[in-house]
Amino acid sequence: MTRQGRAGLALGITAIGSWIAGTFSLIVLMSLGPELASVALAFGPPEYFALIVLGLAMITSLGNKSLVKGLIAARWG
Repeated sequence: MTRQGRAGLALGITAIGSWIAGTFSLIVLMSLGPELASVALAFGPPEYFALIVLGLAMITSLGNKSLVKGLIAARWG
């Protein structure tokens, strides 16, 4: 749309879509929050171990060929 000279309309559509998606996700998160909290509180050592293994697998997949990318992913995680 920018190439057609309608950049303002494209920005407006993007802003409205972002607001709708943000509002929807906030409502869903507020409605599922108590259930998610109870699941998180029920975590024990096996679940934490599984999360650590999943995180290490993600770091390995992100840093497949680049050590720097893997280290950045590990730092942000």
